[in-house]
Amino acid sequence: MFGIGKWKTEAWEGKVVKKEVFEDRSGEDDVVFYYLYVEMPEGNVVKKKYWDRKFFDQFSEGDKIVKRPGEKKPVKG
Repeated sequence: MFGIGKWKTEAWEGKVVKKEVFEDRSGEDDVVFYYLYVEMPEGNVVKKKYWDRKFFDQFSEGDKIVKRPGEKKPVKG
């Protein structure tokens, strides 16, 4: 059974400190993940994984990023 989705209640904000693309072409299907490393206000860095290149490309290192409850993806803040 699938969960309701953490995105419905999850809320956070921070600053993009690094971007990374991971490509795995070793299997039957090519897999590409886009990672944003986000520095939270407390100083810890959290690695967030996304599958959407267009979404990933809208952020640059140093951008403020905000995830609000009820929104599936964060936005520039």
